[in-house]
Amino acid sequence: MFLKKGPAPAQSWKKSSGTPSCVQQYVEAANKLYVALNKELREASSKKAGDEMKCNTYIAENLEQFTADNTLGLVKQAQLWIYQRRMQRLTATYLTLSITDIASVVGVDENTVRCSLL
Repeated sequence: MFLKKGPAPAQSWKKSSGTPSCVQQYVEAANKLYVALNKELREASSKKAGDEMKCNTYIAENLEQFTADNTLGLVKQAQLWIYQRRMQRLTATYLTLSITDIASVVGVDENTVRCSLL
């Protein structure tokens, strides 16, 4: 589900009226690393090329924890999601953009764009 829809809306589990506050506090404390990652991914995907460096730095700083949690593969897929989301947004907005234009705006090479769009 993550790969199709991207990161979850920020703290969507809090909106559930049936969740006791003690459970909310535990979930937030236990997943602080991933809540922050979700925020970084959302910010990086909504901005222009080059703005994903803060997200990449966050991932690099917490690489050891992601490896210990056995979630490094998912985190790497989430990193790629940033570029895919930008390409989707561009092609939905500008149907006549060339592959070269999309690649320059997203900040990846043309072959990556071709693979993602075709």
